[in-house]
Amino acid sequence: MRAELPQIDRASDFRVALSEAHNLERDEVIDLLDQRRALLVASVDEHSAGLDLAAERETPEQFLVELQRQSALLDAELAWQDSLRARLADRSLPWGVAEIPEHIKNKHRVSKETTA
Repeated sequence: MRAELPQIDRASDFRVALSEAHNLERDEVIDLLDQRRALLVASVDEHSAGLDLAAERETPEQFLVELQRQSALLDAELAWQDSLRARLADRSLPWGVAEIPEHIKNKHRVSKETTA
């Protein structure tokens, strides 16, 4: 989980790590997401530079649709991750079993044993 959470090149592994990230301490998840953000920003910059170069070369747009799609997905991923990180940092998102409200724990019978 710690190895996959900061990665951007293996989406399915990231999804698994993200679904289990609640088992890590809040601050560690924030640190891992910060590492991932740096990779996302670099990829966004790379795609943007590629699109700029294609425009300079007057590349027909029909050849760029996949690059445009990927650029839009990266922008959305970055926005989503920034929102998650902000909620973790300002503690508006309960994190870990200890922070789940008691009435929710009781309703869903959540215990440390059921999440281990």
